[in-house]
Amino acid sequence: MESMNKFKVLTVVIICMFLFVVAAIYSNTKDVAGNHMQKVEKAGSYDKKQITNSTKTSDSVESLQSQVEFLNKRVDELSQKVRSNSSGMKCKVIGVYSSEGILRLSQTAAIEEAQDTGADLVITCSL
Repeated sequence: MESMNKFKVLTVVIICMFLFVVAAIYSNTKDVAGNHMQKVEKAGSYDKKQITNSTKTSDSVESLQSQVEFLNKRVDELSQKVRSNSSGMKCKVIGVYSSEGILRLSQTAAIEEAQDTGADLVITCSL
């Protein structure tokens, strides 16, 4: 005990504190690195979900494109029928479209109503 003086004790205490601080920093860094890896893994799985969703979106876009192509073919067929038919299409005004729905009016009344109020005309056509 006599050989232990204040400086030796102070040096040992400082070394122990230094080791304690290094251990605390190491454990904190280990926890932060673990949390970061979990976030990276979650972000990676999110990217996989996003890729899956974009694939589904592209599938729906392709189905919409096929439906548009089908409708274009039908319009072409109908226009060919109209060209081959000498009488052409027969159309008539049945009314105007309002917020309550279709308001049935005579042809002249519907046209006047559409001009006065800016409502849309409802027209039916047949071959």
